[in-house]
Amino acid sequence: MYTKINSPSNLKLRMGFPYRVSIKNFDTLSIINMFQYGMFRNLYGRLIRYNQDGQLMVDLPERFYWQNAFLIFEFGKKVTTVDGHVITAEDAAISLKRNIIYKRSGHGDIRNFLCPGQELKTIDDACEGIEVVGNKLILKPVKEHYGPLLLSALENADYSIIPKNSLDKALKIIDYRNTSGTYFVAKDSTIGEIKLQANPKHYLYSEKMPQEIDLVPGDVISIWNLFLEDKIDLISTGVPPVGEAAQLVMSNGNEQYNIHKSIPISVNLLLFSKEAITEFSVEQRFFVAQAYAGVVKTKLNFYEAQPTETFFRKHTNGGLSDRQEAELKSKRNLTKRPAFNRPIEILISNARFELFSKSFSEYSKEIKPIKMGAHSTDLKIHERPHAISMINDSSWLEDMGLIGYNLNFEVFKTFKLEKNKWFENYLALESKEDRNKLLQDLHYENLINAYVYPILVSPYFAVVKKPWTFNMSTLHAGTELWNIRIP
Repeated sequence: MYTKINSPSNLKLRMGFPYRVSIKNFDTLSIINMFQYGMFRNLYGRLIRYNQDGQLMVDLPERFYWQNAFLIFEFGKKVTTVDGHVITAEDAAISLKRNIIYKRSGHGDIRNFLCPGQELKTIDDACEGIEVVGNKLILKPVKEHYGPLLLSALENADYSIIPKNSLDKALKIIDYRNTSGTYFVAKDSTIGEIKLQANPKHYLYSEKMPQEIDLVPGDVISIWNLFLEDKIDLISTGVPPVGEAAQLVMSNGNEQYNIHKSIPISVNLLLFSKEAITEFSVEQRFFVAQAYAGVVKTKLNFYEAQPTETFFRKHTNGGLSDRQEAELKSKRNLTKRPAFNRPIEILISNARFELFSKSFSEYSKEIKPIKMGAHSTDLKIHERPHAISMINDSSWLEDMGLIGYNLNFEVFKTFKLEKNKWFENYLALESKEDRNKLLQDLHYENLINAYVYPILVSPYFAVVKKPWTFNMSTLHAGTELWNIRIP
């Protein structure tokens, strides 16, 4: 029997959402972009989360502590789903093992930490590093220095805790109403008109947060127009502020809207496929990337974006050395226009296809724009054309999830080693300095060989109509709906 929830009618928000599908199309096992990631961070809690200051803290469990090298999470009655299911240590263990069984996390594989080499086929199969004793979830990393790295990985939405009763026998999510997060799905829709509702039984619940969120379908361009037309009230951080409508919204922000701004960690880049790397030379890829970047910088008007030649910024984890930066700058300085036997195909969004086609008219021998029928990140790796554009997170700290994502989706390519082997080698290094050097060298290898071409770096922005305000951390991407408040 469902519990009826009464919400204050004036605490509703309409949020733009660039999908026109049912919530059933999404799963924490297959998160591929910011919109899906943000959805699950609001629907589900985790073992651990970041606070406003960028420090890790316990989320769904009552308590976390170290016992020797083991991670102990004690569960109580801290979080209850809307229909009364208390989130337990068993729920957490099943969710982690579910991830290991299907081996589909885009943000790193916790099997490396807890049961490397083991093949789990069912929930009843044992993972040596996962144990439930009463109300305690005990995680036992196979190496002592893995503990802090495992904590970093567990913060990601891939490792959301899903109530066991919300899963079927095949471990597929069948109930999006009973969730462990601050919101649940009150109404689904096959065309993306999904309604989220706040869970008053959650420990993060507040009467001042939005009680209902209506998702309004649109693409990343039209969402800004929907905002100006008063058809939505909230634009999440996944929607880049690009185009005339976005510029108008951002320029009027102080008077009519409240704007959340992160540190500059949003990187616009061009990503080449393995086919393009095999067929075209480094000089050809640099030439095409620079032509594409010229259009992005001069025609798209990304708000507060700055040019960048690197993915990780100077003096952050994976940032280049002075020598590497100088060598990259020299390599990118092409002295002549390379010859092409056929053009490099670049995937372009439908909304911007005409703009890019006109801009590439002088490069007909070098560039062939391809109209995109879906989000570039929705494409499987083998389905990608020669090059796709994407916006990806950088980071200011050692982030296992980010490293895992960049490897799994081949933002960074590891031609000398299979990508999982590279990650195993990275984890095996006990010294953070040694791990940073390995990541720095991978970063450099991908830039100097034009496997990936960063173009712009900017903050992430979210915009909400007044009197709503943001209380979100500036250190991370994502829109925490429970941290949007009415005065």
